[in-house]
Amino acid sequence: NDAGVDGRVGYGLRLPGGMLLTPFGGYGQTGNGRRVQFGVDLGMAGHFRGALGSPVQIEFVGERFARPGGDADMRLSLHGVLTFGSSSRDTREAPTRGPTVVREQGEPPPE
Repeated sequence: NDAGVDGRVGYGLRLPGGMLLTPFGGYGQTGNGRRVQFGVDLGMAGHFRGALGSPVQIEFVGERFARPGGDADMRLSLHGVLTFGSSSRDTREAPTRGPTVVREQGEPPPE
């Protein structure tokens, strides 16, 4: 297990249509090398990544990864996620209750 540091900072800008544009920068370093990245993330405002993720999310990243020997890789990546069907917000179970019985006044209780 290599000790290291990894960080990412971004700022979200609300766009028309409920979209959120987040430019970001990141830095990471371990004994295997150093990573510097800049990019932009586009998703729906009001949603978080992960289990409650945005139904549409696109991320474009430019990265430089330098190894201790001096070799460096330049990388560009485009990552997209499209979630359809019911979202995780809709699949939470409702509290369980017994059946509701409605009776007219003076009607005997059900057996």
